[in-house]
Amino acid sequence: MITHYIVGSNHRVLRCSILFLTALLVGCSSDGKRPNVLLVLIDTLRADHLHCYGYDGKITDHLDSLASEGVRWSCCQAQSSWTLPSMTSIFTGVTERAHLAGTRGEHLYGIGRELSTLPDLFSEMDYATFGIFNAPVMDVEYGFTRGCQSYDVEGCRETVDAEVVVDRIFEWVDGDIEQPFFIVAHFFDPHWPYTAPDGPQDLANVSASSIRRRNANGRITVREMHDMMSCYDMEIRYCDRELGRLFAGLRQRGLDENTIIVVVADHGEEFLDHGMMFHGRQFFQETIHVPLIMSGPGIPEDSVVDDVVGQYDILPTLMHLTEGSVPDYVQGVSLLPTDGVGHEGVPSSGVNTGLKQRAAVRFGDAKVLWDADADSAWGYDLSQGFEDEDSRLAPDRTQVENVRTYWATVPVAIPDPVEVGDHKAKWFKDMAYI
Repeated sequence: MITHYIVGSNHRVLRCSILFLTALLVGCSSDGKRPNVLLVLIDTLRADHLHCYGYDGKITDHLDSLASEGVRWSCCQAQSSWTLPSMTSIFTGVTERAHLAGTRGEHLYGIGRELSTLPDLFSEMDYATFGIFNAPVMDVEYGFTRGCQSYDVEGCRETVDAEVVVDRIFEWVDGDIEQPFFIVAHFFDPHWPYTAPDGPQDLANVSASSIRRRNANGRITVREMHDMMSCYDMEIRYCDRELGRLFAGLRQRGLDENTIIVVVADHGEEFLDHGMMFHGRQFFQETIHVPLIMSGPGIPEDSVVDDVVGQYDILPTLMHLTEGSVPDYVQGVSLLPTDGVGHEGVPSSGVNTGLKQRAAVRFGDAKVLWDADADSAWGYDLSQGFEDEDSRLAPDRTQVENVRTYWATVPVAIPDPVEVGDHKAKWFKDMAYI
């Protein structure tokens, strides 16, 4: 049911060159029509499980193909390690410390009214706007539907898989739409529980909290962990297959040549990489290194950009491509820099309730983690790969001060707490969100 809500590998590495900029600035088709935009949000997709990001398993054929048709950012950092704060950074162009969406104490907080969202901005540009959301923390009361002239939130209340998401996108696209469109499509499939339609259903009724308890007691075996990862990969493969159907459907409708497609994840997933399962509790790369792929009119093919970027850069990039206005408070930058502007460091913060308050900031290959309670910092050299004792480094004073400065960010919004209904409280508690 769609609710209507009416509101006012082997790739060529490209740096910020003039040729790259010139190609990306082509935001309109040859007939001068503004491009459509499809923003694909894949929940819980760690970058290193895509073949185009180096994964041995070929489970992402369609995402790999999309990357070959456009640009892949190899070092995109999530602004948090769980859905609510990360998605808010994508939608608003600011960091977790600036928007304050997430959990504090026993309360959940959504997108503050002071902030314009991507659907808001596209609606103001006279785009037709549609959103389909599939996580309890992206329901109407959290602010993600603001600016969507039509939206579907059935998946925020009961499980909706990728096939249904694609069908409902086609239902909306095939309607009476005369202006360019902005679609935000949220795919929840890789999130726990891992129950892909073509995979085993053994995990369907297993709670996340029970897995965490077993892990805390040292009772998860290596075999069980690998079995869970295999089921996770099946969810990714299923989601990728449905994305292939979505992309093919756009081609069949003649929409592909004038549609910008952006694919990004909100966060990754842990499989005992650093002692834990799932996400939302740490800031190691398995949960904050996410894929970011962009394809569409005027975008170079088969290109890789190795600069460190963040999810909060998506909003200004899309505004740049569609000649929209970027709100003054936005902290992200366009990924099409005209004068070499970048970030001194790309931050992540905002853990689930009841945990130590920490932040991470990535400076190129150096990454600094900081414990706010103890005011202590440590770092890793990401050029060495896995974050372990062999890759530890001592952060310099400038980097530590940068993290402290980030932690002291003055919020640009003060969101109101969201009342958690009884029908969602059990899920939130199981996932340790409250």
